[in-house]
Amino acid sequence: PYFWLSGSAHPAADDYAYAREARDMGYAAANEHWFETRNSRFGATAILTLHPLIHGGLDTYQLIPYLWIGLLFLGFLALIHAATRQFLPVRQRMVATLSCTALTLYQLPNLAEGIYWMPGAVTYIVPGAVLLVYCALVVGWVRKTWLIHRWIHLAAMFLLMVLLFGFSEIIVLYLVAL
Repeated sequence: PYFWLSGSAHPAADDYAYAREARDMGYAAANEHWFETRNSRFGATAILTLHPLIHGGLDTYQLIPYLWIGLLFLGFLALIHAATRQFLPVRQRMVATLSCTALTLYQLPNLAEGIYWMPGAVTYIVPGAVLLVYCALVVGWVRKTWLIHRWIHLAAMFLLMVLLFGFSEIIVLYLVAL
């Protein structure tokens, strides 16, 4: 049902504000403006500045929830793979990934704001998925299963951490807890 509902997604409130200001100011100036006047969520505003209302219209906007669900799926896949690949077969890892994704979507306090409204999804779902990938990299670091080389692995962890600081305050609390 989550994919089917994507066809009913429509922009509202902040969608129009982000789209108009990004269109009028340009990408860099709009990001600078939002960072200096609204909030310091540079990761979220960098994505919101590429709003589909500017670059593709309503049809593109209605495809965006597929992207959010896919990112969430890939985040869970990365973490579950990193944590269980030594003792769970691929099929069981996929079932666990699908289950975690479905449970996360089911437990959202407001599905419309969490998946189908772009500013809400960019502020909470996207960083959640990136946090899952970061956690997978932490598991890989602890187990010494690097991405190509340990310095590349460490650089990827650092870049994701900096990116996560720019999404929401809640994600920063999770990072501090790690």
